[in-house]
Amino acid sequence: MSRTVDMQGRRFGSATALRVAADQRGRGKLKWACLCDCGLEFVSCGGKLRSGEVISCPTCSRERVRLSRIVHGMRDSAEHRIWTHIKSRCFNPRVPEFKNYGGRGITMCERWRESFSNFLSDMGPRPSDQHSIDRHPNNDGNYEPGNCRWATYKAQANNTRSNRKVTIDGETRNMTQWADAIGVRREVIHKRLKRGIVGENLLAKPHEAKVFAFAGMSASIPEWSARTGIHRDTLYWRINHQKWPLERALTKGAKQCVF
Repeated sequence: MSRTVDMQGRRFGSATALRVAADQRGRGKLKWACLCDCGLEFVSCGGKLRSGEVISCPTCSRERVRLSRIVHGMRDSAEHRIWTHIKSRCFNPRVPEFKNYGGRGITMCERWRESFSNFLSDMGPRPSDQHSIDRHPNNDGNYEPGNCRWATYKAQANNTRSNRKVTIDGETRNMTQWADAIGVRREVIHKRLKRGIVGENLLAKPHEAKVFAFAGMSASIPEWSARTGIHRDTLYWRINHQKWPLERALTKGAKQCVF
């Protein structure tokens, strides 16, 4: 037997659950009598209320749809699609993105949830097809005025939880921002960090790569790799991470002698 969820007194959009209206648990459904803010009482399945599928009485729902089509005339616009997508990821457990949004407690404020016109009024038109909604300054916060902006995909990438922060000489930036500062791809910074490179060496431009002098010759790690036959990742690990002496790093396991 499924467990009954006590919803009495809880609000779902413009609707407040009053009491159990019909017990149909044999069919997997429990219906609740609800009071809409307009004063009408109606009956809805509890699951539809909790998922956000039902947020008002049928009369108000029809009126809301009618007004949305008349007032903003933007049901086929990018702004409306984005608004609908945000609602789904926050309130619909059946969409794949829900676990990263509604499942983590991230929600959309009631002002926006109940009215696309309010959302459009607060956010304004989408600046370009390269912009979408970004939660900023709090990437773990809700979709609401004061915590949302139109931002390019690149700006949003800088705001993700997975973008590692790196501090060099007291200045903290994420990997994308450090990469932009020296004109390289983010992957360059990421790979250098994995090899144990830190500090100023992390920001060396490719053509300014550090050189190492040994046996009367000076060369960068890629050049030493070509001379010795030792994979350059191995040399990076030995020299930058393990701090091996150069003689040992450049001779142990060398496939060819260049000295």
